[in-house]
This record gives sequence, C-alpha cells and structure tokens, in this order.
Amino acid sequence: MSQLKSSGKILIKSGVPTPVLLVFPNPQNATNVLAVDPTCTHKGCTVDWNFSQSSFVCPCHNSRFDQDGEVLGAPATEPLNTYDVKIDNDLILVAV
Repeated sequence: MSQLKSSGKILIKSGVPTPVLLVFPNPQNATNVLAVDPTCTHKGCTVDWNFSQSSFVCPCHNSRFDQDGEVLGAPATEPLNTYDVKIDNDLILVAV
C-alpha cells in the first residue's frame, strides 16, 4: 500500500495471468483503489491512468475509459476488464 500511495499507480506484470494496473486516484481515500487489465480493447496497447482527466487513456489511439473500465471515447468499443480489490492493512489483494 505504501508503494502505491507514493507513486499513485503500479503496473504488475509478473505472477498474474494478465497484467494488472493498480491506481490510487484519491490519496485522501484509502478505500479507493482501482484495478484493471491495462490492455486496451481496441488494439492491445497499454493504457495509463490520467489523473487530470480521471480516466484511463490509451497512448496509441486515445481511447478513454472511466474508473470502472467503461468506454468514454472511441475508437475502443469494449470496456477494460476490472478486478475486485480488498485492502488488508498494508496489503492490496486483487481477485484476478
């Protein structure tokens, strides 16, 4: 949890079946951790969280997704996969 608080986001690629992007969009709310598969559903690029827009943005074709993975802007038409997150003390548990 401390690593996530300091950086605001963590991309996990090892030890999981698909990559997981953890985002901490609101540092004042420790229960607001988002977990998504960061693979854009349009062409497979890796999305990143844009703090100023409060959305995931694809660097390849500018598809945008809200915090629940739903499409906000084309060309993507399918949502990102999201995961349930549980915080247990300093651990973040993600159901993948």
